[in-house]
Amino acid sequence: MRTLYCVVASLLAAVCLTGCGWMEGSSGGVAVVDLDAVAKQIGATDEISQALKSRESNLNGQLQSLKANYVQQLEAKKIEFGQEPNEEQNTQLVAMGRQINLNLVKAQRTAQGNLNVHRAQLVAKFREQVIPIAEEIAQARGLTIVVPKNDSLILSVDDSVNITDEVAQQLKPIWK
Repeated sequence: MRTLYCVVASLLAAVCLTGCGWMEGSSGGVAVVDLDAVAKQIGATDEISQALKSRESNLNGQLQSLKANYVQQLEAKKIEFGQEPNEEQNTQLVAMGRQINLNLVKAQRTAQGNLNVHRAQLVAKFREQVIPIAEEIAQARGLTIVVPKNDSLILSVDDSVNITDEVAQQLKPIWK
């Protein structure tokens, strides 16, 4: 939370300094780009969503295989102990079942973490392609700062500094 306040304070200071002409050598102004709108216009939203669904499906398949393997191991142990296992064997089966459940929960968390990392990588790739285009468009308009539109931070944006559509137009042919 403290980091967010520092970022907001820095952003507001930069906006004020730029807008007031206090930053040496700058022509001033802030450009705003709606990254969600750009992603939607160029089809990146659908591509990212599809890539995440594919990864999630793959991970779910791996989890199902792991679960089947664990069930097979537990069943083999039950067969080894026979129809009427003694108290010690029952204790071992219960412990094995608990360990299997713990292992599956750990594997699910690992898979979720993998999916989150993949999502972050896809978004980072998108942003890496947006940044130079947004900077170029902003610079052409004499604007020195580019900020992403964020409804909880920016309450209104003048159309003259909104570069979303231009960014989308230039990014669409090169989006990979």
